[in-house]
Amino acid sequence: MNLFTIVWDGIRRRKIRSALSILGITIAATALFSLIALKQGYEQGMQAELEKMGAQIVAVAKGCPYEAIAVIMTGGQVPATLPEDVVEQIQKLPNVASASPNVYGAYKYLNLSHPLIGITSEELKLKSWWKIQGRFPQNFGEVVLGSVEAKMFADKSNEFKGIGDSITVTVGGKTVPLKVVGILETTGSKDDYSTYTTLQTAQDLLNLQGR
Repeated sequence: MNLFTIVWDGIRRRKIRSALSILGITIAATALFSLIALKQGYEQGMQAELEKMGAQIVAVAKGCPYEAIAVIMTGGQVPATLPEDVVEQIQKLPNVASASPNVYGAYKYLNLSHPLIGITSEELKLKSWWKIQGRFPQNFGEVVLGSVEAKMFADKSNEFKGIGDSITVTVGGKTVPLKVVGILETTGSKDDYSTYTTLQTAQDLLNLQGR
């Protein structure tokens, strides 16, 4: 009599007990596989959400507040900046997938301060949720308006009606025309209240060359 015969004979003699044991094992195995699948789905979901959050580490100069936009919108000035070559140093660090430089400043329109942010195309990698009507700024003097800013100019400016038009603002006491090449769809964040331009445009207008 081999082992299989002994097991089969035991199952036939104890049908109910054997059936309950098999059912219990099946339920336990199903629950285990379900938990594993749930764990994997949770981890994948968390990773996707983290990637959508954008920058995971923000490097700022000593003495510069993290929320620089809040300072600008209240009429303040960003107190400190980093040299532009810091970006290259950060990009060379292990495990850094992308690094995007930002130049923060402000322009005035109707005697109110509005955030002006110089960026590069690397910003799109960090803010994958951005949807731009039109295109990303590429040339000097081109800008993308946040949704709130676009509505404000459409309501209060005679020269701006949509993408392709220009807005005239004051930067550093100088009157400057900026061409709107894109409008950012509503994000529900501070991005809606900002104006984005090329890094060089922001550096030149704000007198922050090399910063």
